[in-house]
Amino acid sequence: MTKETFIKKLRSNLKNLEEKEIVEIINEYSDHIDQKVANGKTVEEALEDFGDLDELASEILSAYHIEKKQNNIEDYINSFVRFINKTTAKILKLNGSEFVSFVVDFVLMILLIIVLKWPANLLMGLVTGTFRILTPILFKPITKLLELLFELTYLAISFYVLYLFINKRLFKNENEKPEDV
Repeated sequence: MTKETFIKKLRSNLKNLEEKEIVEIINEYSDHIDQKVANGKTVEEALEDFGDLDELASEILSAYHIEKKQNNIEDYINSFVRFINKTTAKILKLNGSEFVSFVVDFVLMILLIIVLKWPANLLMGLVTGTFRILTPILFKPITKLLELLFELTYLAISFYVLYLFINKRLFKNENEKPEDV
């Protein structure tokens, strides 16, 4: 990350503060970065010393007794994008054999997820068959609702399994793990 990107993201995370306070904080962190670079660190090393940017912003906001809104859609999207960026960067750092091994394991994981849908579909058929017998009048709406819930659950579980796979396979070192999505 560049200094400019860091400053831009920090500014965005501090948007609940008054502009004057944001400018003071930005100037302070900019000076810290410049000082660390003058002492021989690279910009990336200087930025790493601050830790996670979101945690830093939360600490600053809490010092001003302002709570950052949690769990809004923008936070989830930003977290997902950071996860994808860190995962992509990690994949690009793999050597040839590690990359091939990762791709093969990933494809096998996708195939396993696809194959495991067949027994789940069988189970879904049994459940909807039961509703057909018990409630013939409400069969179609209940079946459509159950199918929707089933598909959403299957999709969520599939993404979670892939997330766990990537974390276990690429981020073995606890310090490298991307934040939770």
